[in-house]
Amino acid sequence: MNELPALVASELQLGSERACLQRHFEASTAAQGIIPGERIRCSLCGYQVRGQAEMRSHFASQHQVDAGLWANGAVRYATNSFVDFMKSGAGASVGESCFGLADGRNTSFKVPMPSHSCARG
Repeated sequence: MNELPALVASELQLGSERACLQRHFEASTAAQGIIPGERIRCSLCGYQVRGQAEMRSHFASQHQVDAGLWANGAVRYATNSFVDFMKSGAGASVGESCFGLADGRNTSFKVPMPSHSCARG
């Protein structure tokens, strides 16, 4: 099972430091303004600027360390969700048979009993 996180990282395109920074940039910026992409806002610190080049420079100088932490968390979440999914599909889960979705929600194959919840703590 030690190969699973590496496989997940590969599928999430998080194999290199540069790729981690790129994926983190994509997940942590949003287009602002009437014209899409007119301004870009950093959702981590609120910084806004016009143009991709300036925002990439901001990201590289201010959030490069965050990218590695974000990538590790993304791989960990996706790996755990995949393992939970496989256990649920095989009927081998203990207790709740919930697994995480890409958007952060949890679900299961069956409608849970009233005493069960798919909330992760």
